[in-house]
Amino acid sequence: MASMGSTLALQDSIGPYMAAIRMDGRAHADPYGPLLLPPYWIATQASSLWNATAFMMVLHALAAPAGALLVLRQDPAARVSAVVIGLALAVDFGLLDTATSGAEGYMAAVWAGLMVLLRGPWAWVAFAFAVGNHPLSLCCGPLLLSRRENISASAGWGFCVAVVAIAHQASGWGVPGVGGGGADAVSALKAYVDQGGGVAFVVLSGPLVGLRSLRTRRLALCTAVAFFLLFAVGEIGGYLRDHHIRILSIPAIACWASVNRWLTTAAVCSTVFLTPSGGPPTVNQQPGTVSLATIAGRTFSAIDGPIHIERVWFDGSPAIEPAALMLDAHLRKPEASTFKPDGRLVLIVSGLERTMGSIDLPGQILLRGPAFALVATDPGEARLWLGQHCGRGPRVGGAWDGYSALQPATRLEDLEPEWGCP
Repeated sequence: MASMGSTLALQDSIGPYMAAIRMDGRAHADPYGPLLLPPYWIATQASSLWNATAFMMVLHALAAPAGALLVLRQDPAARVSAVVIGLALAVDFGLLDTATSGAEGYMAAVWAGLMVLLRGPWAWVAFAFAVGNHPLSLCCGPLLLSRRENISASAGWGFCVAVVAIAHQASGWGVPGVGGGGADAVSALKAYVDQGGGVAFVVLSGPLVGLRSLRTRRLALCTAVAFFLLFAVGEIGGYLRDHHIRILSIPAIACWASVNRWLTTAAVCSTVFLTPSGGPPTVNQQPGTVSLATIAGRTFSAIDGPIHIERVWFDGSPAIEPAALMLDAHLRKPEASTFKPDGRLVLIVSGLERTMGSIDLPGQILLRGPAFALVATDPGEARLWLGQHCGRGPRVGGAWDGYSALQPATRLEDLEPEWGCP
């Protein structure tokens, strides 16, 4: 429960939910495909942001049974190995970090595992979903060759679905198809090992271990080629992170199916239990998390509408996304969540502790923490207050993501704050 509460609810994490509500055939950002959105659309049928996050966490947890089933697919007698490897995936700090980050590769690792587990056309469909969750999943393509059924005539319709979906997604890519800064392959590999601990070593050694048996040799070779492509693309493009390597976690660790079950158990357990853990994080009102967004959402629900939420971000981390509060209110009571640009102004003020301790706050304080405050005010009062702090260079805004999905008729110019800094 603590780990779920620490799931980030910032722009990249909330974006897929909003895009799923908008459902206009595009994801929340250009590199991703519309096939990212179906799980999020199902999640938006929940009654709160907390419950929607819980549903997504269940989907991320499918990595463990997918890995166990893939082991049994390689060797039906390897029941002990399947259980042990499934448990290793369940406690892998790297995959847990992917889940709680809310945006690091999304569900690409799970879809890559399902791609190898499924057969024929469904493997191609799963491949398209993996690419939709992250473009670097294209490097998983060699894994489609791990089964002959995937390249037979019967897989034709799945191949067509994948081609159409990926081509549509690629039409929105820039150069080199993904955005943002990254790191070289060596740095990404080091970060991957540091984050994943012992399980990372088991995953990385999987393809080498799998070469020793005819049962797993084909999977091991395909996985090794996929790793090579991933590192090559990362090195050439200068864009590779540790969470990109996790995309191949399930097929790589499944290569251990070829090893004696007791040796597998000893190897996996020793690496898992010898990996130090800091324990579950203390969240509650930790800035940027689902936990804080949920607490703020409950406080926020007591305000009569119509309401307009904006953020005033001085420095540090943005504590709460306006879109997260709007999404939570929409999921709780869609008919009661009235948002209008000229509604009662609610500000999310955030900054470093020293910053928040040195500024006053306008209006009524609804919720306050060391690095944030939720206040209800009006434009006039907000103008007088913010005018005293414009020298700090605050960034004002953030509501557009929510309005664009929940009230598509709203124009960007309608949200231009008249009370902001000149």
